[in-house]
Amino acid sequence: MRFEVGARVRLHPNGATVFKVFEVDYLGDPDRVLVEVVDDTPGTYPWPASTALMVTADD
Repeated sequence: MRFEVGARVRLHPNGATVFKVFEVDYLGDPDRVLVEVVDDTPGTYPWPASTALMVTADD
């Protein structure tokens, strides 16, 4: 599944945490994106994640 910048996602279908896609095709890899936690928490920063099990967050 392809995701766009700004999409709200979960890293796994059973995941509890919601992330926002920060960058797509991370380092030229279409199966990796940069994500950042949506919740306003201290020390939040973008980090790479695989899209293999990623699903859209249906809030």
